Amino acid sequence: MEKINFQDLPSTTTPIDSTNLNLLQQNVEDDLGLLENLNTTDKTNLVGAINETNSKIPKIKWKQVEWSGDESGNGVRITTNVNLLNKLVCLEFRAPSNDYHRIPVTFYVAYSTNYLVAQYGGKIAQIVVNTISATGFNLTTSGDVILKLNNIFYLDI
Repeated sequence: MEKINFQDLPSTTTPIDSTNLNLLQQNVEDDLGLLENLNTTDKTNLVGAINETNSKIPKIKWKQVEWSGDESGNGVRITTNVNLLNKLVCLEFRAPSNDYHRIPVTFYVAYSTNYLVAQYGGKIAQIVVNTISATGFNLTTSGDVILKLNNIFYLDI
């Protein structure tokens, strides 16, 4: 982009002429691009082109998983209705002293064993998720505070 150094009046070094106006227009087109070069079917309306692009972006949302097992997480098997392998998963725990305080722990389920850490009230909880299969996983919590499993979510794309 070629820079135009504009100056206030009474300076006469900034002439408003076709050369400078054409240069200004060219700089805008070069840096922003032309609407007709957008990768959309709407080439005449910027808002329409943006909306068309937004409609093609996949909707991402967290989905709750139905599960069963001992919420205490003391080396128990958690059975799920969804295969969580190769998914981004959020285990939502609650503190034993406060059923309203939620502690999310998010991780990508790609390994047979996942070592996770959560903090609550300055205390540390260690969480081990292992023996992961299409129908569930083993869950162990230990540390300064023992968290109880409340919900399981996965990212649905």
